[in-house]
Amino acid sequence: MVKTNLISVFRKLDQKEIKEFSEFIRSPFFNKNFNVIRLYEYIRKQYPEFDEEKLEKKYVYKKLFGKGPYNDGFMRTVMFNLGKLVEGYLAYSHFKKDPIKSSVSLLQELRSRKLDKVFLKNFEEVKKNLNNSQTKSADYYFHKYELNDLIEDFINITRYKNKNLQDFKEDTLQNSVDNLTHFYLIKALGKLRFLLAKQDFIALDIKFNFIESIIELLKSIKNEYVNDPVIALHLNEILLLKESKEEYYTALKKLLTQGQSEIDTDLRYSLLNVLHIFCNKQTFLGNTKYVKERFELYKIALKQKIYKGSEDRYFDGILFGNMLLTSLKIGEIDWAEDFVDKYSNELSPENRDGLLITLCRGSGFLRGNFPNLFRF
Repeated sequence: MVKTNLISVFRKLDQKEIKEFSEFIRSPFFNKNFNVIRLYEYIRKQYPEFDEEKLEKKYVYKKLFGKGPYNDGFMRTVMFNLGKLVEGYLAYSHFKKDPIKSSVSLLQELRSRKLDKVFLKNFEEVKKNLNNSQTKSADYYFHKYELNDLIEDFINITRYKNKNLQDFKEDTLQNSVDNLTHFYLIKALGKLRFLLAKQDFIALDIKFNFIESIIELLKSIKNEYVNDPVIALHLNEILLLKESKEEYYTALKKLLTQGQSEIDTDLRYSLLNVLHIFCNKQTFLGNTKYVKERFELYKIALKQKIYKGSEDRYFDGILFGNMLLTSLKIGEIDWAEDFVDKYSNELSPENRDGLLITLCRGSGFLRGNFPNLFRF
């Protein structure tokens, strides 16, 4: 059982989620099968080591369901039901992380049940919460589109009931189109930027004729789409990757340092990688000032805490090494010592010591030169 999908899911739950799932599985609304609860409680006791011997199916069956002959069909059914419950819990957890999404779902259900007064009350609240969002991501515009679609449907039904065929003052249809366009541009430009960033490492032959035409249009006109911070971000990233012009690098670095309230952490993390691609190319071409630029980008990454894809990940060993060696290359010895002291514990414990020894030797310095630099 230890190698099953069921156990692989439980390995990824933290202590808080294990406790929360215990409450989830005991709710009679979600589960009325006591055998499933018994199996979960047994698995929970094995968390987080999940000893292979104690999770052998026949052993577990004997421990939980008596001393009779092993019934593989019964055991598989209980495991299947528990698996479906934990998947349902994960879906619920994901849904709960986006209050706007759950609120829009509530509005859709209220509309389908024709609960107009309750719908309007909740609609105004959801609209207010969405408008207060600082970051204007693709999801933001899609939720705006959904809200416009809902209120447009409500208005049309109301007009039909009242036999009032005059247009309302609010142009909800225009808003729907604009929000859907924002959503498409952010998603399409983001995908193209991702593929362009990968083209130096992976052979790609993907045609983007339509979005390429849109890029040329966005370059030639100044409108609300170009002024959108996320669209401007992706547009400049694409242009930097395609044309390698310093003007795009400068614009993007400004977005990285000054646009933190409008550009979320994931986008800034991706932007940092795009900027490093440009710096690496320039350094390879002999433009030595970009060694210092890389060091500045590393400092920004640490300050903004965007040096890892997520907080629960280890510090990437290659990135750690690049940061350290770049700082040494430009003579930032004190910074290098502080960096190792502060961040080496975020490296994977399995590779930490070996990585630091390799970096020490590879940098051309011995421990004796910098006694505080490689303490482990």
